[in-house]
Amino acid sequence: MDIKIYFGKIVDINDDKKLNRIRMIIPGKTEIIHQKHLRNPKKYPPLPWYHPILGMDFIPEVDDELPVIIFNDNFCNGMYLKKIPDENNYQVKLSGDRYKNYLEIFNRKVKDKQVQLTYDLDDGIQFKNDIVHHQTLTDLYQIFVGDNHFKMTEKRFDLGTDGEATPLGDKTVAVLLDQLALSNRMYKECMLLFQTISVSSFMASTLPIKAALNGKLSSSLVMPEPKSKSLEYKIKHIQSKKTFIE
Repeated sequence: MDIKIYFGKIVDINDDKKLNRIRMIIPGKTEIIHQKHLRNPKKYPPLPWYHPILGMDFIPEVDDELPVIIFNDNFCNGMYLKKIPDENNYQVKLSGDRYKNYLEIFNRKVKDKQVQLTYDLDDGIQFKNDIVHHQTLTDLYQIFVGDNHFKMTEKRFDLGTDGEATPLGDKTVAVLLDQLALSNRMYKECMLLFQTISVSSFMASTLPIKAALNGKLSSSLVMPEPKSKSLEYKIKHIQSKKTFIE
């Protein structure tokens, strides 16, 4: 069996049997068939359909240039191969282990929207569908939807845009309780100081101070512990390390 490989340009991908077949022009071999058909479709048949080889699971695009296998110089039957990467192909820019381990299932524009499913040693597994972008690395998973961003590692995750981070619930509660205890302690020390000043103010010149302090002390003798206990109870409801968004 005589096997030859040619290069051709795709002119038709509208396979009525949905078998991923294509029609293509092979320079110097099948142009005349295509030209005659365009001039008189009723008299001259179109180019033959060529089948995919090696389990290709998506269709190339019109004007793509592909290698095609022809058997025994019979151009009515052929099998096409995957498109050879050009200078714009991502894989061409890689080297070493990145080139060796690169996998591309699908990567092209569909109706002016970038669609991509690839694996690269540095960038991991990437699935892009216009503004939606999933990326999986060995220690990181992240999703982008426009400016919105979700990032998750083994120990934390970030959600939202590049704004301020949400405080951790358990650490926030610890800080609030420390501040509450400090406020109670300062309140008690202030009350004791005012009481000491009031008791010491027995001279005629300090009696106005004593009167002013006694008026305030009589309404401030109730210590804030009951209110503090209530606040401590409410604070515990935000102590979870988990985040729930509705």
